[in-house]
Amino acid sequence: MIDISIIVPTYKPKDYLYECLESLRNQISTNFTYEVIIVLNGSDDSYQHQIEKYLKTKNLSNFYFYNLESAGVSYARNLGIQKAKGNYLFFMDDDDILNNSYFELLYEHTKPNRVICGNMKNFEKNISVTENSYMSKLFTNDNNFEQGSILKFKRVFSICTGKLIPKSSISKTLFDTKIQIGEDSLFMTTISSKIQDVVLIKEAIYFRRIRLGSAMGQKKSLKYQLKNSTYLIGKHFNLYLSQPKAYNFKFFTLRILAILKGFIWRLIFS
Repeated sequence: MIDISIIVPTYKPKDYLYECLESLRNQISTNFTYEVIIVLNGSDDSYQHQIEKYLKTKNLSNFYFYNLESAGVSYARNLGIQKAKGNYLFFMDDDDILNNSYFELLYEHTKPNRVICGNMKNFEKNISVTENSYMSKLFTNDNNFEQGSILKFKRVFSICTGKLIPKSSISKTLFDTKIQIGEDSLFMTTISSKIQDVVLIKEAIYFRRIRLGSAMGQKKSLKYQLKNSTYLIGKHFNLYLSQPKAYNFKFFTLRILAILKGFIWRLIFS
């Protein structure tokens, strides 16, 4: 039985992918087992050969590689979910890095229907030089451990990366492949009915690389952003109305307001 499945989508990867994989290879794992699922999406064979060579050279028996013709991070994550054997899933971007004790710190607090989230720091070239991310605002005190409701830590549900999620809470939920903005917040909102509480672990650091040209940083047209935001709001309304007793009304209201706020922010600054 595998405890944690780490899903890493990648597209035309550079050297940063191998920095990411090295940080996973170096994880301290005395009290849990883990697998790493790498999904190459929409790239040519040269990238496949590079990744396979790396895995063979490092003799990583718990790292699994899949090549997917369809381009898109949601397609890759969905395949990762379907292949995962772990009791907990962890989504990670291919250019990010974890400190070596990340999963060791998170796993000791696992509990059914609980999301466990580490701290997140932004960096550009070297993890020795970091800045606080928008997630860092959650870590307001000196305690390494903090527990609260999904409403208190609603920011955790805005992205899917950097947290242990019980696979039982995900069930058959997949990422929506029709959108490229907000797909992970929609995914997290969908599974929120199965989450009872959230735990934050301050000393577990997820280093988030900020780089020009990434998919996150690419500009979208106003027409696309409007269509995307309208679609997201509609999906949230339909989701809540399908199970109003299962979902938290205030949480959903705040998620919809966040979608509107994000649209206005991109409209002004993009």
